[in-house]
Amino acid sequence: MSTMMATWTYSLAAIRDRHDCSSTTSAPVTTGIRALERRQWEVAATYFRRGIELGPDTPSLRHRLGTALFMMGNLHDAVAQFETALRLSPDFAKAHYSLGVIVASSGGYADAIKRFSAAVRSEPDYVEARLALADTLRGTGRSEEALRHYESLLTFDPRVAEARLGYAMTLVGLKRYQQAYESLLESARLHPDRLEFAQALTRLLAAAPDDRIRDGRRAMELTQQLLKGPRSIELSETMAMTLAELGQYQEAVAWQHEAIAAAARTGHSDVAQRMAENLKLYEAHKPCRTPWRDGELP
Repeated sequence: MSTMMATWTYSLAAIRDRHDCSSTTSAPVTTGIRALERRQWEVAATYFRRGIELGPDTPSLRHRLGTALFMMGNLHDAVAQFETALRLSPDFAKAHYSLGVIVASSGGYADAIKRFSAAVRSEPDYVEARLALADTLRGTGRSEEALRHYESLLTFDPRVAEARLGYAMTLVGLKRYQQAYESLLESARLHPDRLEFAQALTRLLAAAPDDRIRDGRRAMELTQQLLKGPRSIELSETMAMTLAELGQYQEAVAWQHEAIAAAARTGHSDVAQRMAENLKLYEAHKPCRTPWRDGELP
């Protein structure tokens, strides 16, 4: 699966009901909601159970209890509550989303796609569900479908940075480098605080197979700006790519060695082995034309 799968998680914002604290909500439920907001999971579960005694056929209440149980690590009972919510209301989007998150976490991506799809059919503007659907489709190789959902999501809310990154990386995966470059350029402008856009943009400038995009000098400018912040394995490798694009192969070798050593030190020996491929290129005075290796897109 793509590493993008790790960027969305089960969040209270994603599953919170629109009218959580309405005047018609019972006292136990109101107390449970407040406990949920304070991350007091056991307290929340206790009050939601009391609420269910008063209204056992309320789907949103079943879902709230399931949420508290999920946060407590009780997946079995959480799933039971989500499934009960769907029996009471088959189109309940948040219950579909919650079940999708759970099955995806255990590798059931096909079932997760069905759940996320059901959620967005019920609520087309459900941002978290559509993002999870797009990410899961991309991670399972269904890139064209993923692209459509990223586009739909950004139509609803163009500010969602995760969707922008997913969209651009899907374009990279489809080898549509010019579109990816333009998308990242716009995203970096809209989200100057999100360094992942500048990092991805730098990779394309340094190593894209498309000659129209590569610009070693601009890549170096961006990399030097990024190096003012925390240094990472990925950033060291980006610097090596940039130096190689500029024909500075000796320096590229040194930076690639640094990246490989850092990967090995942090227990990522498999990554270090894959990074050795670029090292061989630089030692042979050849530039890199693979911005990301297979399975390593952000």
